[in-house]
Amino acid sequence: MTVGNASREGPARKYDPRMYSFRVPVTLGGARPDTDDDTLMLVESAEERVWIQASGPLKNATRATFRGSGYATDAAAEARGKELCSTLRLAALRAGLSVDFMERQSFTALSEHALAAVNDTVPQNVRVINERAGVRVHLSEEELFTFTMSAEGHVLSPPVDIANWFANALRQVVPTNRVHLAFDLFNQAGRAQGADSLLLTLVSAVETLVTTAKVSASEQELIALLAQQVE
Repeated sequence: MTVGNASREGPARKYDPRMYSFRVPVTLGGARPDTDDDTLMLVESAEERVWIQASGPLKNATRATFRGSGYATDAAAEARGKELCSTLRLAALRAGLSVDFMERQSFTALSEHALAAVNDTVPQNVRVINERAGVRVHLSEEELFTFTMSAEGHVLSPPVDIANWFANALRQVVPTNRVHLAFDLFNQAGRAQGADSLLLTLVSAVETLVTTAKVSASEQELIALLAQQVE
């Protein structure tokens, strides 16, 4: 388990302790900002700063945080955060960036007891939190930390099984463009971000293998009878 600083404010700046900020966790996949910096400043003025930040170079990052600061109340910070999430969605589409707001993903979490125990040991302006999707508001002077956990696994197939399946395929395969496309979509499904994207990609793979044909008269009659039963 590793601990990641999810709240570092980028370039040094003194904050009014009465001001509020927002943060939103995001994942970056496919196209990313082409920069070795860990921070991409989007808006910087006397009233407000908005930026994207990762724990390392953004061009290699898979996770980042969308952040904003300079708000007089927590309600203003939350409202502005939600508004700017919509702005980031549109900007990402136009810029060709792959940004996911993790609304359908699960997060590693500490129990309330463990979270309280950790927070008892950190400095006053530091707060350890359980990560979650969506806008989270905090005092601008606070440093927020989150716990992250990652693991990598490999599934191995016996060489004999692979050879046997290849022998079966030699006898059964009928090369077509439909099969080629279905296989490509099936592989892409494994890289899909989120359950909805995965399901739609798999459905598209199945649809490429479906051929249309005229329904026979007997089948039409059966369908009509079933429809009457439903009515």
